[in-house]
Amino acid sequence: MLFGTKVEGACSVCDSVDINYPFDHNEIHILPGEIDSKSKLWTAVFTTYKLIGWYSFGVEANADHRKFHEMISSYCADPVFLLINQSALSASDELPLCIYMT
Repeated sequence: MLFGTKVEGACSVCDSVDINYPFDHNEIHILPGEIDSKSKLWTAVFTTYKLIGWYSFGVEANADHRKFHEMISSYCADPVFLLINQSALSASDELPLCIYMT
């Protein structure tokens, strides 16, 4: 999950936290209690932050990412999806990131 601020399409990612989710029979299941409790904890400590999206690792967005994005949309409006390419060449001057917004 990504926490930070988002104003008029501009967002600042200030912190992140991992969430556990079961993967059963090729289906992803979000644990609502975990998202709610971690969101409340972060926003209680950092009062200017809110849940603005989520992140994952991969080379390109896929069907599982789209499914998860739809699920996370019920917890925050217009979530930001940050895709981190962990297999990108380290010699590159560019950050191995893609940012998707709905």
